[in-house]
Amino acid sequence: ASADREQMVAVYLNAKNRPVGRQTVSIGTLNSTLVDPAMVFKGALMAGAFALILAHNHPSGDTTPSREDDRVTERIAQAGRLLDVRLLDHLVLSPSGDFYSYKQRNPACLEGGAS
Repeated sequence: ASADREQMVAVYLNAKNRPVGRQTVSIGTLNSTLVDPAMVFKGALMAGAFALILAHNHPSGDTTPSREDDRVTERIAQAGRLLDVRLLDHLVLSPSGDFYSYKQRNPACLEGGAS
């Protein structure tokens, strides 16, 4: 959360929601990062993951997701359904410890639906 640029990490989970792997899938700039779903799911498939959780930081401290954050979440969720690897949550973290959870505040994005 305290990195000086946006980074996204994927945590891969087994069927009992226990971690089986972790991968930094993107390192970006002060206010954006590009995420390739293929890289997210390459790690998931190699780890034999049943599900995953994404997390990325906002160095600005504002955990409000951008429209691009919503789009990325929806794309990852849609790809996960095709590969049978569920996206359980996407967290946006701040240096102060605040966070935004899509599961709690915008579950439609996790289902690949409109935000």
